[in-house]
Amino acid sequence: MHLFLFISRYQDYRNPPNHTHQYQLNMKYWHIFAARLSFVVVFEHLVFFITSILAYMIPDIPKSVQQKIMRKRHLAREALYKTEAEEARTVLETSEEHLTGEADSAILPC
Repeated sequence: MHLFLFISRYQDYRNPPNHTHQYQLNMKYWHIFAARLSFVVVFEHLVFFITSILAYMIPDIPKSVQQKIMRKRHLAREALYKTEAEEARTVLETSEEHLTGEADSAILPC
């Protein structure tokens, strides 16, 4: 009878069969696992940092569009100020007419 002994040539990170904790993961596995995990975390933070810098450097709105927006805001404020000034002027004129009595002489009561 032939006795075949199968020896795996794949180096696994487990304890050998003659160890007290047979086939459990050894410290070499945990060191490699920690190195892989730290690489992933460092790489992820590096990508996040680079994308943050690029997002800061590249504006969301082009400068020409930003200038057009600022011009429209300025024109809108100017139109609002003109409208408010005209309304205030008409209110003052009507109040002066009421104070001087010019408006009462034009309308006679029945």
